[in-house]
Amino acid sequence: MRYRFPAKALVCSALVLFLLTGCEDPEARMTAAKAEKELAAVKDQLAQIQAKQTEIESKLDQLHGQLTNKIEEGTDKLDKKVVEIQKDLLEKLGTRTTEIAKQLNTRVDEVNGNFDKRLNSVVSVEIPEKLSGLRKEVEQMRADLIGFMDKQLKELYPYAYQPKRMDPLVPPDMPQPEQPK
Repeated sequence: MRYRFPAKALVCSALVLFLLTGCEDPEARMTAAKAEKELAAVKDQLAQIQAKQTEIESKLDQLHGQLTNKIEEGTDKLDKKVVEIQKDLLEKLGTRTTEIAKQLNTRVDEVNGNFDKRLNSVVSVEIPEKLSGLRKEVEQMRADLIGFMDKQLKELYPYAYQPKRMDPLVPPDMPQPEQPK
């Protein structure tokens, strides 16, 4: 069997090809060719712009990476400096604290020494003086009280009044031993 191509199909396909190619107008063909050239130029420019854009994006990624690295290095340096400064401050604080503690201990020892000296002077000098003054005052008051009591006894009970007894253990109504003359 042989395949035959119908003539009608051939005519239709030629007509379609004629319609697809456009009209036979040379000006239209030139405008179409010019538009195709401009389209190709725009496509080339677009390709160049896309290439530049990918290049710029890669450069931006590199710059971003470099900037990130520099920032991390800077923060690492700052962290190290902060740690060093903190360590230095803690050492200075510890040194200052020990110096203050030593000064305070010295001052406390001085105050304790001064207090002990003052206490010793008070105990050894002032307290005995005050006690002797009090003792004299008490003796004076006792003598005044005895004088007052003797006077009262003499006025109230003149018959029982005995200002000086020889033996204080003997009651007053018992005979007293003779007083030596």
